[in-house]
Amino acid sequence: RGSAAEVETQLAVAVALETGLPLKLAGKCREPLEQSYFDELVRPHLSDTIEYVGEVTHEEKVQLLQDARATLFPIEWDEPFGLVMIESMACGTPVIATRHGAVPEVIEEDGRGGLIVDNWREMPAALERADEIDPRECRRYAEEGFAPERMVADYLGAYEKAASSAR
Repeated sequence: RGSAAEVETQLAVAVALETGLPLKLAGKCREPLEQSYFDELVRPHLSDTIEYVGEVTHEEKVQLLQDARATLFPIEWDEPFGLVMIESMACGTPVIATRHGAVPEVIEEDGRGGLIVDNWREMPAALERADEIDPRECRRYAEEGFAPERMVADYLGAYEKAASSAR
């Protein structure tokens, strides 16, 4: 029940409850189904340490990511691309993500930009390993793999390859 983003929110709350660590949740919650899900499964856990900050501006999002110890990405579906992971790494904040969708393509197993776990229940144990990731190296990893210039060059290469094979 609930959308993928709502389930991910619930899982992040579960990690925060297990570890006793603070959690800041940001994002929209406007639709009736989003609101009822939030009221039933997230709101009861809000406290001094688990906080919902609502929708944020780009500047506020960057500040939240820069101030975070890690970004939890307990995805449970095959999302084709996780921009939030790249935004986090570009802010120097490692991502701890479950192995679904594009996660293995965005976060390499070398641990430069974050860590991949097989199940959200492994996230608490991964936090200490994430602490070892140098924020400068995390940002460098995001720039090397996802800077606009790199992405455009890769897209052009893919289009050129497709066009030449179609001839």
